[in-house]
Amino acid sequence: MNRSYFWLSLLILLLAGCGSTGRVGSSRPVPPPVVRPAPTPAPPPATTPPAPEPGSARVSVYRPPVLPHSARPRTDRAVQALIDRAADRSAVGDLEGAAALLERALRIQPRNPRLWQRLAQVRYRQGRHTQAANLADRAAALAADDPAVRAAAERLARAARAAR
Repeated sequence: MNRSYFWLSLLILLLAGCGSTGRVGSSRPVPPPVVRPAPTPAPPPATTPPAPEPGSARVSVYRPPVLPHSARPRTDRAVQALIDRAADRSAVGDLEGAAALLERALRIQPRNPRLWQRLAQVRYRQGRHTQAANLADRAAALAADDPAVRAAAERLARAARAAR
């Protein structure tokens, strides 16, 4: 029995020693806590430019930045297949089907001016002249570096506006 008290006392002393910080009676001073500076607040959002004076507002056509030759959209096989299927549908008079296929192609290559021009032609044939003019304007804006596509898109936009 004496022996069990001994081992129990030893165990309690060991466990009590594990729970201490070791700083009691230490001659070294405790270092001060590290103080970090507060994070700098985010800059305020940019303010919008002041509104123009009444009667002096100008509307300009969107001109996308000119892309270097390596960044210009290329027609890949999937887009070309959609264009071919759209041409087949358009040839048999299924203009809604042709438009749907061209819109799918535009989701793949939204910066391809030839796709916008083809969709504008389909909308023109459907009698949706306002939409055709808007689509042709977008094609012309994206075709800044392709004069043939730009000229064809501008002709289509003029024809669509005249047909309204």
